[in-house]
Amino acid sequence: MDADINDLRRLFQDTLGIRNISHEHIIAELQHLAANEQPEGADILEKVRNLYHLLQNMHETDPNIASQIRYVDSLPTIHSSNPSFLTTLLYRSAFAASPLIYTPSSPSWHLPTNCLWSTTSPIPSKTPIDTIYPTLAHLFTTVLNVPVITLSMVCTSLRDIAGKSPTPEIIKPLLETLNSLLPASPDSPNAGPLVQLPIFPVVNWDGTRELVSSTTKFFIPDREDLIAAFGGRVRCLDFSLAEACRMRPFLEWAGVQGRGMAKLAKEMSRVDGEVRPVRDKRREVGRKGYALLRYVAPRTRLMCGLGRGNDAD
Repeated sequence: MDADINDLRRLFQDTLGIRNISHEHIIAELQHLAANEQPEGADILEKVRNLYHLLQNMHETDPNIASQIRYVDSLPTIHSSNPSFLTTLLYRSAFAASPLIYTPSSPSWHLPTNCLWSTTSPIPSKTPIDTIYPTLAHLFTTVLNVPVITLSMVCTSLRDIAGKSPTPEIIKPLLETLNSLLPASPDSPNAGPLVQLPIFPVVNWDGTRELVSSTTKFFIPDREDLIAAFGGRVRCLDFSLAEACRMRPFLEWAGVQGRGMAKLAKEMSRVDGEVRPVRDKRREVGRKGYALLRYVAPRTRLMCGLGRGNDAD
């Protein structure tokens, strides 16, 4: 069997001059698919995904790398003997020259700089692709340099969007992404300049919703009974109780964690009607408190002991 395969290889490769598949062929096929109208659906996605997998598998192993340098205008000679480096440059050059990254949600092709390796993209100008191609992280992030979402990127996007009169529906996904990145970012940027912008979604006492900065007074709805008591009476963050708890990293980073209802509300008890002091000395429990405590405590220990004894039986 091995001999037959070797004979066939010599026939096709040596005699007929048929080359092995290379990244040059795969990129040409991707360019053909991107340039021609293709039917929507899973067929084209599966075809494109298979082509990407071939490219990823060929990285560092393409035997024809030396003959394909024409894809790159100039290569540093210091790295010319590193196949991995050359392959990476060749791939990046091809994908930067034309949009070859396919997304099926609204069928379209994108450049690597317009994509984002993230489950969801709260950044309007970026298309998330990691849920479409979860097994191709090496190709997209390492080889093609598709950006991975970072805290700095989200802060920059928030700063840009805040100056364009956005709606709370646009800001909230960005805040949730920022909140999810903060625990894993020990060197978080200074929140001061950002929180001076209108990035906090609030509900006013009249039910209207708007975005305000940290200089505007508002409360954090962090206790259910207080939300019921003060809802519609004060300006609150437009978060549910569960959302307020989940957004704690962001609220602490923004320096507004002290605005929680539970911390600021003061609970007071009072008696309606006329207050009359107790005249009957037999009912003045305050004088007898110490004696009552000494009477109850030993009985409590005795009852606990009896309870353990009964359980043992």
